[in-house]
Amino acid sequence: MRKLTGNFLLFLGIIAICIACQDKDVNPAEVPPSTKLDGTYDVVRITSDYPVDLDRDGSLNVDLLTETQEAGRASRYYVEFKTEIHDRDPVFYDQEIDLWIPFTNVFKDESGNFLDVKYGFTNLLARYRYDETTGQISIQGNLGNGEIIGGRLISEDTLSMQFKADFYSTKGWETLPLTGIYKRRP
Repeated sequence: MRKLTGNFLLFLGIIAICIACQDKDVNPAEVPPSTKLDGTYDVVRITSDYPVDLDRDGSLNVDLLTETQEAGRASRYYVEFKTEIHDRDPVFYDQEIDLWIPFTNVFKDESGNFLDVKYGFTNLLARYRYDETTGQISIQGNLGNGEIIGGRLISEDTLSMQFKADFYSTKGWETLPLTGIYKRRP
C-alpha cells in the first residue's frame, strides 16, 4: 500500500509540474482568412433602395450613377479587396475593402441659399472577412464616413455590396441605403 501511495504521489507531482509549466500567455495562431476575393471589381450598377431625385430634374430614379450624372465616369467607382499579412507572433491578418462612390459637394451663396450640387469621388473603408461556404462578406468594422453593411458573392466573378452614404436630394440631405453590383477585373 505504501508503494502505491508513493507512486500515486509521484504521479500527482508530475501532473502538477506539467500544469504549472504551461505558458498561459501564448495565443493560438489566427486561422488564415480566405483571400479568394482579393482584387479589384468594377461597378456594374449602384441602386438606391428607393427612388430619389439627386440631379434636380423632377424625376425619381433608383440608379445612383444616372442621378449623380456620373454614369460616364463609372470607371472611378470600383471596390477593392486586399489582405495584408503582418508577420508577428502570432501572425495577424488585416483585410480591407475600399469601395469608391460619388461624393456630394453642395454649393451655396453667402446667404446659405442653394446654388448647385457637383460630384467628386470618395471611398468607404471597412475591415472584413469572407466565408467561402456561404459566400457572405461580413464587416468587422467601418473606418471613416459612410457604412459598408455587407455583401455576398453572386457568381464566380460578381459581387453584391450593401452600403449607406449621404447624398443631397430635392428633400435635403438623405442617408441612402445602396446596393452595388461589381464584376472582377480581368
